Amino acid sequence: MRTKNRVVVLILNIIFIFELLLAAIFADYLDQNIIFLIFSTLSIIQTLNFFYKKSNFFEIGVWFIYLSYLFLFGNLFIVQFDLKTNLIWNPFIYFSRQALYFTYLFSIASLYFFQVGYILVGKKLRSSNNQDICGNNMLDTRMKRYGLVILICILPFRLVSDYNIINVISSSNSYSSYSTAVSSGISDDLGQLLLPSLFLLLFSKKINNNIKFFLFSSVLCYLIFFMGATGSRKVSIFSIVVLILGFLYSMDIKKIKITQILSLSLVGILLINFMVIIRDNRFQINTVFQKLLDSSFSIETYKGLLAEVLAELGVTVLSITSTIEVVPNILPFQFGLSFIRAMISFLPIGWLLKDFLSLGSTTYVINRLTGVPVGSSLISEVYWNFGIFGGIISMFIIGMIFGYFVKYYLETPDSLKSALYFSIFSQIILLVRSGTIDVFRTTIFIIIIFFTIRRIKIE
Repeated sequence: MRTKNRVVVLILNIIFIFELLLAAIFADYLDQNIIFLIFSTLSIIQTLNFFYKKSNFFEIGVWFIYLSYLFLFGNLFIVQFDLKTNLIWNPFIYFSRQALYFTYLFSIASLYFFQVGYILVGKKLRSSNNQDICGNNMLDTRMKRYGLVILICILPFRLVSDYNIINVISSSNSYSSYSTAVSSGISDDLGQLLLPSLFLLLFSKKINNNIKFFLFSSVLCYLIFFMGATGSRKVSIFSIVVLILGFLYSMDIKKIKITQILSLSLVGILLINFMVIIRDNRFQINTVFQKLLDSSFSIETYKGLLAEVLAELGVTVLSITSTIEVVPNILPFQFGLSFIRAMISFLPIGWLLKDFLSLGSTTYVINRLTGVPVGSSLISEVYWNFGIFGGIISMFIIGMIFGYFVKYYLETPDSLKSALYFSIFSQIILLVRSGTIDVFRTTIFIIIIFFTIRRIKIE
């Protein structure tokens, strides 16, 4: 039976590749219905691929792909089903339909070959639990100590930084002042270590479940409060998703039950509603929490919620469209230079190379050129560097890297590796909506810290 299923899945993948090739050949004749059909086929094929490979709920590749569906194809659903939304600003009017259709096709190909690279790596069989119990016990103790030390050290930096942002935005009563309120530097980098320090504690096996839940719920409430007080949703919502996943995994909940799915769905609906409220009131930010209280218990609030979240998230696809329209017609391909800039950003020389590093961000370069602030994404960055075919090949390679990451850091009884997995997860999942220069520096900090924990003891 397994061999038969394997043949069926393989045939379906081959058919889909031919479908992509035909769409590319006749790209000038693409329309809304054809694109929607191709995307629908993609979602079915990728879901079957994940089922066949027995991918689980906690894998970053699974979340990267399904979150990309929301961020890249949200507007496709709105147009296809003629959904009504309250979104006032419509940036899609600045781009032609044909450019948008081509963007969808490139995004579909990129996500497909990302998954191909991801699942080709395969899954590692769980290591035997007959390990050095004493060694594991010492490592868990070390994780708890480091987690506490890091949390105590970085908490003041995080609170001061967030307070300054909240204060500036509250004074102006508008999210528009967020960019001027945010600063960068070593103190802000330290503040980003909140989740890694928490994951060290959650996975240390040296604290009981009640304390775990207290730590988890405290950080969750804080992230939700910060999101509402500032109007900043991108980083907060991704952090909340990974925080919930990390907590569930640390509680040894490896398979999600129906009741847990329903509970998580309810939490998800409430968070989505909160995001929509923030969007609608971000220029009157001081009214957000009152609006939340007024609307949360009204049935009318949840009517059309799906359309609102698709409209909210679906703008990200334009980060790719704008890049395709600008490169190479106006700007040249980067040929990997943006990734080099991201690597250099780790060095404490930002004050010396500020303009050089800024030029590694599509948000800074492309958005300023087009005048349409639609952010960035990993897919837009690979196109910016390597074009259509090079970008697709890059996504295949990145998929393999993600696959190896899951293979060696999730499917393991090593507590430190699990904590490292979710810590890095919290950064690289941002690539759905950000460029590499936005996540590289903090990711390297996290790796260095975890390497130090493995090697150096705190007595």
